[in-house]
Amino acid sequence: MSRLSISPFLRVRGILAAFALAIAALVAAQPAMAATPTEQFVTQNVQRGLTILNNHSISDTQRRAQFRDFLTGLTDIRRIALFTLGSARRTAAPADVDAFVNAFREYAVAVYESRLTQYAGQFLRVTGSSDVGPGDTVVACTDGITEAMDKDDEEFGSPRLAELVARENHLSAGAIVDSVLKEVDLFSRGGTHEDDRVILVMKVI
Repeated sequence: MSRLSISPFLRVRGILAAFALAIAALVAAQPAMAATPTEQFVTQNVQRGLTILNNHSISDTQRRAQFRDFLTGLTDIRRIALFTLGSARRTAAPADVDAFVNAFREYAVAVYESRLTQYAGQFLRVTGSSDVGPGDTVVACTDGITEAMDKDDEEFGSPRLAELVARENHLSAGAIVDSVLKEVDLFSRGGTHEDDRVILVMKVI
């Protein structure tokens, strides 16, 4: 039986979404106790990144090189960069695409080095994760979707979103995105609350 998961979408680009979600759960109190394979994966890898950045027995150059190797080895930076580039990659020259991928790689490493360094000396606890498998659908969106209001100031809401996605789940991920955006637009006409609307639909195969 397929499952549907609806989650808020953090306003960061696609790189290492698991890291971004995990960092939100950083605590200074106790070591992590991972309960699922998902939590174990996130916990171990975030902790690896923190260990590298907190290692002051090596030079700054060595530490940055180790973190770069760690991050680029853990993720498919090129694929994420191309996703971020969007439709422009279809018309861009190969050399320009490669230049963008290289620039994105440097940006990603610098951003996550900076953000993870802020959590020096802390431990990680991951909670509330949910493993997914073939047939499952994962939806992440900004509050511009769920908090869109109609003329009576009623929010679109997560339950309505879940019902819509479940109804359209036979469609492709892209078609579900189009359907949700169209439905939210129709719902919110005449409403008073407007915000950015970003939705990501992933179908596990």
